[in-house]
Amino acid sequence: QPYGTLITVVQMAGKAAGHIQLDPVLFATASVDVTPEAMPYLERISQLTEKKDINMRLCGFASTADLLALTGGKEKAIPLAGHPALERLAKQRAETIKSILVHRYGVSATQLFVCHPELERDENAVSRVELSI
Repeated sequence: QPYGTLITVVQMAGKAAGHIQLDPVLFATASVDVTPEAMPYLERISQLTEKKDINMRLCGFASTADLLALTGGKEKAIPLAGHPALERLAKQRAETIKSILVHRYGVSATQLFVCHPELERDENAVSRVELSI
């Protein structure tokens, strides 16, 4: 059994080592629009995918600030998990980044994977799309 546990730990470490976390693309609260300042960064990101064996994960995040903005401050106590508007917003953010990388910078859509939307209750959470390769 210790041998089996060791194999599992090594496999998990290998998977974690295989992902490189890049700087996130930030979004204004309740927005899916990419700022002009983010475009040079996305262009640099697109150059990473010139090697066809490199894939990228795009994970959109929404937060309590997004919920308050979308509802006019009326739904502060509602749980974020499973909130359809927030999940849509987080997914649209990731899809926006994917669309820009594909249509503007020529990245192959097969190299880009959109994660399940993430929701954060932390008051300091930033609206973003996290990128990893």
